[in-house]
Amino acid sequence: MRIYFLAHRIPHPPDKGEKIRAYHQLRHLARSHEVTLATHVESKDDLAGITALERWCERIDWAPRPTGPRMKIRLGTALLRGEALSFAAFRTGALERKVRAGLRRDNPDVVFCYGAAMAPYVMHHTSARRVIDFVDADSAKWSALATRGPLHLKKLYAQEARRVVRAEARILSELDQAIVACEGERNDLGGGPEARAHSSAAIAVIGNGVDLDYFHPDRQGAVPIAEREPMLVFTGVMDYPPNVDGMVRFVREVWPRVQADLPPARLVIVGRHPTRNVRRLAAAPGVSVTGGVPDVRPYLSRATAAVVPLHLSRGVQNKLLEAAAMGLPAVVSSRVAGGTNLEPGRDLIVADDPGRCAKSVLRLLNDRSFAAELGARARRAVEEHHRWDPILERFERLLLGGGEVDA
Repeated sequence: MRIYFLAHRIPHPPDKGEKIRAYHQLRHLARSHEVTLATHVESKDDLAGITALERWCERIDWAPRPTGPRMKIRLGTALLRGEALSFAAFRTGALERKVRAGLRRDNPDVVFCYGAAMAPYVMHHTSARRVIDFVDADSAKWSALATRGPLHLKKLYAQEARRVVRAEARILSELDQAIVACEGERNDLGGGPEARAHSSAAIAVIGNGVDLDYFHPDRQGAVPIAEREPMLVFTGVMDYPPNVDGMVRFVREVWPRVQADLPPARLVIVGRHPTRNVRRLAAAPGVSVTGGVPDVRPYLSRATAAVVPLHLSRGVQNKLLEAAAMGLPAVVSSRVAGGTNLEPGRDLIVADDPGRCAKSVLRLLNDRSFAAELGARARRAVEEHHRWDPILERFERLLLGGGEVDA
């Protein structure tokens, strides 16, 4: 079949959450179908990504995405027009023209949008089955930021939440099928079940997978957990507000309790683009901030445990799946645990308040046999529930209209 695949960012390299899922979807579909990719390019690295993806795609319709002052002007105009800024940021006339021409040229059987911001490009195209992967309910993310974000941005975040929920509702009323990454996102999408009672699109839940060969406990020369130094690790893009909020809170509220009980303990925060607030965390005893690294696996293979203490996160946290695949035990927030099929108490530890979080971390650092067993159970859980192949096969059936259609 002919599939027209729109992605707000080029899905290569698959080195961050939003790219990982799209990368695997695109590669899987290209094995059996004629796939055209439409996307934005923002840098020389993105141009290299275009070259890498050409081996899978029949064609790639790409256009440059403005940055810097031009983007600020675009967002200012959108703000005055009442548009959702997160949609306006990915709406360009150049790509719109490319998409219109590409749809006429390809006459696709299926149009697939990865990310809500791509849906406006295909609202007019009604001659093909249209499917969207929202991944997360972005409106709920903005609502959470409006309550927990910086004071000077709360009003803007609340306004964005209202605009995005209206956009989600319109998309659900126009397209044929929607997908989200976990049940919690389905509950929140478009303002919730009551608000979208008259939507035409069914919403299916399709989770994320993890590369179980790439993230493997025996790779990277890993030593047994019992022989590792008392080290915690967190991985993630460190200018992403939920990551920043989570780690700033952890270092301020949890880490002093851990250090008081176990002074040799270390915390390593791994990820590109650390903000000033994140870089300042390295002043705390035992804390280091690496910035971007070419490969997170060496850090996972040296750590005793992972922490994912996010309270503003949405959907599936790939950082948790990757740690689990490496056989690493984890202490996570209840919001993070809800995005996976790992069972609290069996495959990971859930702790929301600082005292319980510190106590859970200390147990893993001090009781290595328990830490090793918890990590082994986490690995078995992702092997059972988060293999990419069955997830992608179900995604393909749903995309083509032959799979189950969830309410």
